[in-house]
Amino acid sequence: MGGDGTGTDHVVLLADAARSASAWPDALVDGLEHGGRVVLRPDLPGQGRCAPLAARPTFDAVVDAVSADITIDIEGMAEPSHLVGWGFGGAVALAVAARRPELVGALTLVGTSAWVVEPALPGPDEMVAVQLLWRTRSGTAPEVLGRSLGRELVTLCGAADRHDPSTAQALARRWIDGGLQGEDGLRAAWMAAPPLLDAAEGLQVEVTVVHGAEDPLVPVAHGRRLAQLAGGRLVEVAGCGHELTPAMVAAVLAAVLDGAG
Repeated sequence: MGGDGTGTDHVVLLADAARSASAWPDALVDGLEHGGRVVLRPDLPGQGRCAPLAARPTFDAVVDAVSADITIDIEGMAEPSHLVGWGFGGAVALAVAARRPELVGALTLVGTSAWVVEPALPGPDEMVAVQLLWRTRSGTAPEVLGRSLGRELVTLCGAADRHDPSTAQALARRWIDGGLQGEDGLRAAWMAAPPLLDAAEGLQVEVTVVHGAEDPLVPVAHGRRLAQLAGGRLVEVAGCGHELTPAMVAAVLAAVLDGAG
C-alpha cells in the first residue's frame, strides 16, 4: 500500500488520442513525484516516439499493447499501478482494468467516457468536432502546425481556464517536439470502440472521475455517467474544459495523492 493510504506508489499516465507522453504537464508529473509516486508515461501505439503504424490500430489492439507495456514496466514491483487516463487514454485505462485487473490498483479517469457514442448522451461541440475532423498534420511545417494546434488547445479549454495564444502555442510546440505523428488514427479507434458500460459496472478498484464542467469534446454528462456506472467519486471542475490546465491538474493530483484507492 502507498504510504498515505492511496493504494499504490506507481502511477501510469495514458494520454489522450492525439497526444504524446510529453503532453502531460510538468506540474502534474512533478506533483506526483514529490508525493512519493513513481511515474511512468508510455506513448500509446501511434503516439509520440513510438514507431509509426502501418495501419490504424483497433481499440482492442491498443488495450493489449498497453497491458503488455504495464506488465513489463511493473515487473518486480510489489503492487499494481494507479492508472490515470485522459480522454482516449481513460477509455484504455478502463478497459485494461476490466480485462487485466491484476495490473490495476486504482483508476483516475479524466475527461473520458465509457462510450463516446452513447445515444442518450450529448456529443462534442459541433465546431470543435469539425475542427478536429478537418485538421491535417502530415507535411505541415512545424510553425504552421504549432499555430493550428495552439488554436485547438484554446478551443478545448473552458471559458475560465483558457490559455492565452502565446502559452497555447508554446504548449503545442512542446507537443510537436515530443514526437507528434502525422496521422490521428487513435481518435478513430476511440469512435469505433465498443461500449465499456459493463466493464465500468464490474470494476473491482477504486475509481475517481475528474471532468471539466465545460468540456467541449467529451461533455461532462459522460463523466457523470461513468462515475455512476463505476460507483466512483465524481470531481467536476468548474470553468474547465478538456485540457489539463492548472485547476484540472490540481484535481487530478488530489485524486491520486489524497483520494482513496
